[in-house]
Amino acid sequence: MSENIFFDRNKEDEGEKVEFVVLGGSNAGKLAKVMMTLGKEVLKVREGGWRPTRTKVDGMVRDLSGKVKAGAVVVMMGLDNGVFYQEDEDTGNLTLPATGEDGVHHVKGSLEVAGPKKVKGLMYDCKEVFDLFKENKKVVITPMPRWFRNAFCKDRSHTLLKVHRREILPPFFLA
Repeated sequence: MSENIFFDRNKEDEGEKVEFVVLGGSNAGKLAKVMMTLGKEVLKVREGGWRPTRTKVDGMVRDLSGKVKAGAVVVMMGLDNGVFYQEDEDTGNLTLPATGEDGVHHVKGSLEVAGPKKVKGLMYDCKEVFDLFKENKKVVITPMPRWFRNAFCKDRSHTLLKVHRREILPPFFLA
């Protein structure tokens, strides 16, 4: 997988439009909207709360099979909903946050982020999606640390920065 994020610049300079296929949850939809605003040709396949479960991955493969151009760049932004957990302060158990009746995720207890082993497992769960686009360039946007500064819901105490600020951040970041 390339680390060169400027891989499409030459094609667009030559007048060839690059199609982007953005896959994942609601944040993938937001990314696709920004890309379209910037004039990019985007096919967005998003579902709020999408997680790489067997059913969701099979559905994505079924929906996309034969619909993506050979030169399209596939952007996967669908791991966030599988790596942020709420920790029960009494038992220490980690569970995925649930969506409330208001359609917003709410965290009970502290917000925790899964380790590299879990993220790697989620990548393997998406294998069929990656296999479908074997010849396409791919960009995988890993779970972002947006919860360092932004609350997971309206309760400002649900930011990692507030909860774990001294434990996880170096002193120069706190200044």
